[in-house]
Amino acid sequence: MDQGSSEADTADKSEEQTTSATLDEPDGSHVEPKSPNRQESPQNNQDVYRIKSIEFKNDRYGIVTQNRNGPCPLIAIVNVLSLRNKIHLPADRPSITAAELVDMLANVLLENRPRNPQELADYEQNVTDAMSVVFPKLPTGLDVNVKFLGVDQFEFTPECIVFDLLNIPLYHGWLVDPQQQDVIEVIGQSGYNQLVEKIIECKASSDDQEGSRGDLAEQFLSSTASQLTYYGICELHRKLKEGELAVLFRNNHFSTILKHKKYVFSLVTDQGFLHKTQCVWETLSSVEGDNEFCDGGFHAYQEEEASAAPAESADFNEEHDYLLALSLQQQEEQETRAAPRSQQAAPLSDYELARQLQAEEQRLALEEDEEDAEPAQVAPSPRSNQYMAQPRRTPPPSAPVPDNPPPSRGKSSKDCHIL
Repeated sequence: MDQGSSEADTADKSEEQTTSATLDEPDGSHVEPKSPNRQESPQNNQDVYRIKSIEFKNDRYGIVTQNRNGPCPLIAIVNVLSLRNKIHLPADRPSITAAELVDMLANVLLENRPRNPQELADYEQNVTDAMSVVFPKLPTGLDVNVKFLGVDQFEFTPECIVFDLLNIPLYHGWLVDPQQQDVIEVIGQSGYNQLVEKIIECKASSDDQEGSRGDLAEQFLSSTASQLTYYGICELHRKLKEGELAVLFRNNHFSTILKHKKYVFSLVTDQGFLHKTQCVWETLSSVEGDNEFCDGGFHAYQEEEASAAPAESADFNEEHDYLLALSLQQQEEQETRAAPRSQQAAPLSDYELARQLQAEEQRLALEEDEEDAEPAQVAPSPRSNQYMAQPRRTPPPSAPVPDNPPPSRGKSSKDCHIL
């Protein structure tokens, strides 16, 4: 949605030289117009989208999923045509490029050529304009400016022509409640861009009444920042026909919607649900977003399939931790083998440990004998000779050490040695 007329005019002049354009996201808490954030993205047609197979009307259909946040009206339009059997998404392929999807739309436009010669000239001109101006923007975003008094009311922009050519209704749910007559008087038939300009003019005015009108309109935009109201939801349920497939514009995002048995559903196209084949639709009944998921038969989505994801994730994390620990252990062993022998602490064998313990016991016993012998010496003469004449006490017996040491064996984790 473009914001700001002067900046939008400049952007419109440059659109013919750009290959794509992105939508500006209106911030409900700020009413000042922003410059259109347009980006030249010549590689957008190389974007790849995953295909999901779903159940619809007791048959299997392919739909395109979205892998990142963004407007991407291309996905919404293609999914409508796929569920209408106007195009066929190959079931044997897991993905498809944006360029291939655009080619599919072009083929549909050519197949819809009117037979009346009087209508053919205008139709071909509109198709030419759409393919040269609108199609390059489909993977990124279109300029859409809603009006607040009807779910099918938009300010006309050249980009909207693609919906008319493909016979796809475009709706929104950003409506003013009829009970808010004071807000309706301020907004009137203004679109979003015009309303923003009106708010700026009112707030800049020295007239208190005009300032109040500006505050009232500004409060409406900030209180409906989700771009959906409960009155808008009611109007969508009333306006859509039974079984009708359409495109909904909300929060600068385009989604596929369907009315089934008096209720409106939104097609689940988030790539995070790619492998959840039973999660197909989401109810459109709440502004806060606490809607319910449904399967292809519009029954409540069973949480058993969704609850299996945390268990699988836990198993994956446990296996990942084990592999990480094993890798670290192998790395330490490699570093130990690569280090010089002088830096390595060679483990002691059982034989070497026994010899070490015996030597320590003999040293302690010898110190005890010397301490006992010193008080018994009386006037030694000479001291050194007499000390040598004192008998040595035999050290206490210790565990015999075999002449041939046994082969060294590895220590288990339960061995305990006291040094």
